[in-house]
Amino acid sequence: MSVKRQPEQRATRQPGGGACCAARACLLVLLAAWQPVLADLIETVDRRMLDGSIATVSDDGVRTVAGALVPWANVRRVLFDRTAVPASETRLLLRDGSIVSGVVRRLTQARITFRSVALGEMDLGVDQIAAVQLAAKSTIRAVRDASATNVVAILRSGPTRSGSLVFASASNVLIKTPDGLEKLAFENLSGLVFDRIPPPGGPGVVLRNGDVLCGAPQWSGTGLKASAGGVAVTISLDAVAEIRR
Repeated sequence: MSVKRQPEQRATRQPGGGACCAARACLLVLLAAWQPVLADLIETVDRRMLDGSIATVSDDGVRTVAGALVPWANVRRVLFDRTAVPASETRLLLRDGSIVSGVVRRLTQARITFRSVALGEMDLGVDQIAAVQLAAKSTIRAVRDASATNVVAILRSGPTRSGSLVFASASNVLIKTPDGLEKLAFENLSGLVFDRIPPPGGPGVVLRNGDVLCGAPQWSGTGLKASAGGVAVTISLDAVAEIRR
C-alpha cells in the first residue's frame, strides 16, 4: 500500500507572532518553575513533615541521603516518592488485615495457592483468609453466615450463594449448597467471603501497588522482612510506598 505525500504547506507569519511565541515560552518556563519538587516525606509524631530522599531504614530509624537519622520514636509514618503501580484485580483480604493482590492458582477447603504480584508464590491456610476480592471496583461487604466451614459467594449482580467450598481453580469455584453442587465463574463474582473482614488502617507497610502488610516489619537497610498471613516475605525498599507506625 502506497501513501500519498501531502503537498508541503508554507507557514504564514502572523503579525505579532514572534511576540506571542516569546510570551508563551516565558509562561511555560514560569509554570515549570512553579511545579513542586517531590521527595520522600517523614511525618513525625507531632505532625511535622520532614522532606528529603530516604537512603536506608533500620531498627534505629530512617536515615536520609543527607545523613540525618530520624528515630522511630519520632516517626508517625513515612511516605515515599514512588510511582504507583496498578494493582491486580484479584486481592486476598487476610484476617490479620493484610491485603495481597495477584492470581488464585488453586483453592481447596484447607489451603490456597496464590501468585502475588509483589511477593511471588504464596501457600496459605484458608483459616488465614477473610475474603477473596475478585473484581477491582467491588466492595466486599460483611456477610453474617460466612464461617470457617461456610463460604459465601457474592455475585456481581448482587445475590449471594452460601455453602461449603469444594474446590476452586484460577477461573471458577465449586460450592456445595443445600440445593446441590453449584459451579460459579470468577468473572461473575465480586468475591468469596470466609470470615469477618478486618477494618483498614493500623501499623504496617503499604506497597506501590496498594498491597498492605500489617504488623511491625524487620528492617535490613534497603529492604525489609514482613509477614502476610503467617508467610514471611522479603521486600525491597523500592517497592514500598508508605510505612505506618
